[in-house]
Amino acid sequence: MAQNAILSQKIETIAVVWITAGMGSAVICCFPIRRAKSSGGQAMNQSAVAIKKSRVFLVDDHPIVRQGLALLINREMDLTVCGEAGDAQSAMQSVTTVKPDILLVDISLNGPDGLDLLKDVRTRCPDLPG
Repeated sequence: MAQNAILSQKIETIAVVWITAGMGSAVICCFPIRRAKSSGGQAMNQSAVAIKKSRVFLVDDHPIVRQGLALLINREMDLTVCGEAGDAQSAMQSVTTVKPDILLVDISLNGPDGLDLLKDVRTRCPDLPG
């Protein structure tokens, strides 16, 4: 029998994860489209507005997942991928120098898992956004 787990946290992003016993997992991320408004309340042209892009660092042990997420994230006008890693050790080394705004982590990494990585990042990099 398939077991589904749904993780969603509203930080302006909704992520849904399905885990099926013996069949792997799938992740769907929905990023809302935000358009800047002029002082009159009308949507402005994208090129007329300087948008600060939030920098996203990806950590997943599957390269194809990292590539797919990077394509989706880089399509957004307010997000950009600033780096990626395939394991917790590489991620920790890179995150301390790259200093991303958002860390998108696979919970079930090979070696130390994603939750351990997040604890280490919080301890070693307290100046990163929380």
